[in-house]
Amino acid sequence: MQKKLSLWLLSVCLGLLAGCGSDNPAEPEAVNPQELITRITLNLTPLDDAGQPAAAAVVVGALDHEGDGKLDQIDTLMVKAATQYRGEVALFDGINNEDIGAEVAGEAEVHQFFFTAQGAAASRLSVSAADKESDYTTNTGTDHPVGLRFTLGVSAGGSGAAALNVVLSHFADAPKNGKDRSDHTDIDVSFPVVITN
Repeated sequence: MQKKLSLWLLSVCLGLLAGCGSDNPAEPEAVNPQELITRITLNLTPLDDAGQPAAAAVVVGALDHEGDGKLDQIDTLMVKAATQYRGEVALFDGINNEDIGAEVAGEAEVHQFFFTAQGAAASRLSVSAADKESDYTTNTGTDHPVGLRFTLGVSAGGSGAAALNVVLSHFADAPKNGKDRSDHTDIDVSFPVVITN
C-alpha cells in the first residue's frame, strides 16, 4: 500500500513539474511590442521648382529624456511660404541605444506615420507620406504608406502660425489599411510651425 502511495505521489509531482514550464499562458509574449522612442527628428529640405534641394535642410526634434512617453523638449519648425519640402523622419531610443527608424522600416507593414496640420494656418500646410512598405521590405499585401519619408507643402501668403502633428501608429492587433490610425501609438508629437515670407 505504501509503495502504491509513493508511486502515486511521484506521478502527481512529476505531472505538476511538467506543467511548470517557463511559458505562462496567462501572460503571452508580446508580438511586435510598441517601440520605445526618446528622440524624433524631422529633416526637411526645401526644393526648387525642379524638385532639387534649394537650401540647407531645416532640422527639428522632440526629446523624451526619461523614456516615459512625456516629451520635455519640442522644437519649433520654421518654414517659408510658397515652398515645397522633402522630409525624412528619424527615430532613436536613447535608453537602449537603438535606431528605431531602422526597426520601423524593417516592420513597415505594421507601422505608419500620420501627419496632420493644425492651428490657425493649418490650411496653408499640405503633408503626405512619400514612401510605401515595399520601399523597405518585401510586401505581402496592399502596399500602404509608411511615412518615414514625406512631403510638406507651404502655400503662398503672409506669415502665420500652425502646428504639425506627427503620430506613429503601431498595428499590433488589427491589420493596417493605410488610412486609419491604430489603437497603439508609438509616438504622438505636435511641432509648433511658424510660416515666414
